[in-house]
Amino acid sequence: MTVKSAEKFFFIFIWLSIIFLFGFLILHGLNNIFGSYIMGVGLSVSAIATSVFLAIYEKKGGKSKNGTA
Repeated sequence: MTVKSAEKFFFIFIWLSIIFLFGFLILHGLNNIFGSYIMGVGLSVSAIATSVFLAIYEKKGGKSKNGTA
C-alpha cells in the first residue's frame, strides 16, 4: 500500500466513524446521556487515532517526499 492510498483509506475511515457516531446520537435522542457519552468517547478515539497517524506519517518522511503533509 502506498502512502497516498493509506492516507485516503484513513480519511475515509475517519469520516465513516464520524457519520456513524452522529447517526447513533440522532437515533438514540440528543438528550440521551449514554448517547452523549458514546459520542465523546468516539471523538476522543478519533482525535487520538488522527494524531498517532500523523506522527507515524511524518516519521516515515511523508513531508519530505512531496513537500506537502
